[in-house]
Amino acid sequence: MSSKEIELEELVREDDLDNNFDEDLMMYEEDEDNEVYPSSKKNTFSRNPFSVQTWREFFGYKCVIGYIIILAIVLIPIFIIFSFAGGYGTGYALKPDPNYHFYFRDPVKLNRSDPTQTEVLLTKEFQIKVDKDLFTNRAEGVDQYLEIFNNVTGFGLRLEDAEITLFEEIQYHSSDCGTKYSELRVRRFTGGDLANTSQIDINKDMGHDMKAALAVDIRPNIQYEGNSSQKIEQDIHACYHKYGRKTKIKGLQNHLSIHFCEEIFDFFPTAFDKDPSPGTTVLRAKSKAFWHEIAWTGYSYYDTTKYKVDFTTVYKSLRDSQKGDVYPEAGEFSFRIYSLDKGLGDWDKNAILQFGEYYEKLIVLLHDRTLPCK
Repeated sequence: MSSKEIELEELVREDDLDNNFDEDLMMYEEDEDNEVYPSSKKNTFSRNPFSVQTWREFFGYKCVIGYIIILAIVLIPIFIIFSFAGGYGTGYALKPDPNYHFYFRDPVKLNRSDPTQTEVLLTKEFQIKVDKDLFTNRAEGVDQYLEIFNNVTGFGLRLEDAEITLFEEIQYHSSDCGTKYSELRVRRFTGGDLANTSQIDINKDMGHDMKAALAVDIRPNIQYEGNSSQKIEQDIHACYHKYGRKTKIKGLQNHLSIHFCEEIFDFFPTAFDKDPSPGTTVLRAKSKAFWHEIAWTGYSYYDTTKYKVDFTTVYKSLRDSQKGDVYPEAGEFSFRIYSLDKGLGDWDKNAILQFGEYYEKLIVLLHDRTLPCK
């Protein structure tokens, strides 16, 4: 082979190498930031499926649905968490609250600008039916219950620090005056700080319907506003609960007795739908009962929540109620809590949960007489 032929062959070979290099170079492109990425024109090179470029190319340019999927995965759990937390914060949770708390079932928030609701207190009373056999000796029975209560709650209540109140109670038929109420009663106090005074109170229970209970207008006559109180109370028992609206007027004359509907209208002028005929009499619903009450009041849960702890036993005569060694006709142990600001503010959710847990333990340890629930 001549030297010219050899030279020509080398030139052809170099030209082929240049062409192959150009083809390979075309498989890479530069972006605006001078970063080199594999060209989309050819796909002869293998690439890492977990690389930034692979994900950017797939989601950024070829699949908008990818963004939607990612947003859904991130946002849906956040929405659920905040909805649940928001429910607890406002009193409307997405799931039922635990037994005996009943906080999240309150469907109504009071409107303090409404004159029928301005002075209404919010309370919950947790009630336990006592074993009457333990109260033949009243002081010993109270001591047994109090020891268990203090162990559960850590309150440290002592019998010698309690306030003792004795009173005679008379129930009346409110339906005689045109509207039926759950209770219309007079209490005549014979012992304690309220001795030689009387009290009249009226109450209507509305089952689980707090809104209906709030709509019951039983405000006191304006002349009694200074020595009266109104409340929406949730009575919590081992096997059921109910809402009721209650109003009481204290500091009335000793040995108060009701005979005519006009007398009731004077105390509660908005309580009855229509006036009966003048001179309509009011009948007693039950015979007299004599009550002995042992009570403690104070503040719990960082001194924000007012409470009242109460033992009451019922007797046939005043003498029996005074003696302390007579078998009672009935008995109840209860503790009442108030919303913030002594009942005029919102509920402290955590305080309610705490007292609900106390109650759940106490109805078992104190052998509530209504258990087991039917």
